[in-house]
Amino acid sequence: MENLRFMLLSFNKNDPLYIGARFKFGVPNGYMSGGSGVILTKAAINRLVPNFGNASICPQATSDNDDLELGICVQNLNIISVDTRDNQTFDCCAEHMISFHYVYGEMLYMIEFLIYHAKLIGIVDHAWVQTITSTEREDSRLSILEQLKKASKNVNFNRFQDL
Repeated sequence: MENLRFMLLSFNKNDPLYIGARFKFGVPNGYMSGGSGVILTKAAINRLVPNFGNASICPQATSDNDDLELGICVQNLNIISVDTRDNQTFDCCAEHMISFHYVYGEMLYMIEFLIYHAKLIGIVDHAWVQTITSTEREDSRLSILEQLKKASKNVNFNRFQDL
């Protein structure tokens, strides 16, 4: 969740956004793979929901390709698409991984253990160790949030507008 929150800091939550790993077939500007998940902002959902019943804008479910059908609907509604793949694309693992395709329950428990519970001797995140008063801590949290927002904007998330 931390990497997801970090990535979302660089976006305006009021924009109609459709965020995920972009595939480039079936829809002129591509669509997001449903396997690893997509993110829709509230503004995007507010555009989508009233149009789900309109077959000329949003195709009616005729196959198991719900991600492709959602991509067509999003494109028809001029919702902004954001490709979250980094410069490694499908060739390797992202430095700031957010989600995975084909990861099932048991594996999620293992990943959670390795990330949050396994400890390596000698590894300390000094960036978050603070010994300051509570007033200073509140001020520093604001500056940390601003620093995170700046850092998030520098991560290479490919933004493109569906036409």
